[in-house]
Amino acid sequence: MNLHKGFTLAAVTLSASLFLTIPSPASASISQYWTTNHWVTIRKPITVSKIKPGYPSYKNDKVLATYKVLPGAHYKLAHTFSNYDWILISGKYKTSPNAIYSVTKFGSNWYQKGKHPRYKKFHGYRIEAFNGMKKFNTSYDKKTHSTASYLKPTQKKQTIFKYGSHVIPTKHEWDVVSSNKITAYKYSNKKWHNLGTKN
Repeated sequence: MNLHKGFTLAAVTLSASLFLTIPSPASASISQYWTTNHWVTIRKPITVSKIKPGYPSYKNDKVLATYKVLPGAHYKLAHTFSNYDWILISGKYKTSPNAIYSVTKFGSNWYQKGKHPRYKKFHGYRIEAFNGMKKFNTSYDKKTHSTASYLKPTQKKQTIFKYGSHVIPTKHEWDVVSSNKITAYKYSNKKWHNLGTKN
């Protein structure tokens, strides 16, 4: 091999290896942030595995159970950069020497840093702040162009609209649905009026 070419190849190889080993500012910032644990709000549905630690971990760890956690929940989260990337360490899923509660998710788009409200204000009512929470008891029915609920429109504190609802409740009929009947309400003159019940 030509001596000059050999030196050039060695220099390129060394430069590439140095480039690969130097962490980017973003990676360094993330690593530094996760040197401590933080409270987060779950943004997307996740699966949590309860794992019994073994030794060596890659060979003897045993999954004891799995759980579904829906958006809107608040948990303290640890980022380990190891076999179990994300670990919950609070509430029902508090990791201990006897059990690891590992989140089977990659990246960071499934949580939001800090504790954020589960609900937002919505025309005098509340609405889910995150998609997939499954906490709603009221929604808008596009087929009937009416609001469907188990609650009366006057029960504002208990009413929770489904995430994504955008219609103004007072502009449409409100149907209170029970097991065998529907009671309709309509808003006019600044109050709700009972239009009657049908089976």
